[in-house]
Amino acid sequence: GRQVVVVPSLNPDGLATNNRYNANDVNLDRNFPTSNWSKDISVAGGGTKIGGGGSAALSEPETKAIAD
Repeated sequence: GRQVVVVPSLNPDGLATNNRYNANDVNLDRNFPTSNWSKDISVAGGGTKIGGGGSAALSEPETKAIAD
């Protein structure tokens, strides 16, 4: 009565370019709806990536597909 789905990569764009961002320059880990979701995200080294969280939570097709 259970189904297991294996998703080899939630971010094939990032995998292909060896980085955290998809083709829209969004970090998909930061695109899920959370109580502290933000459009602009903090990055290593203390900087800020403008729009790195997406235009809204679940704005990216990859995160929308996983959430659905």
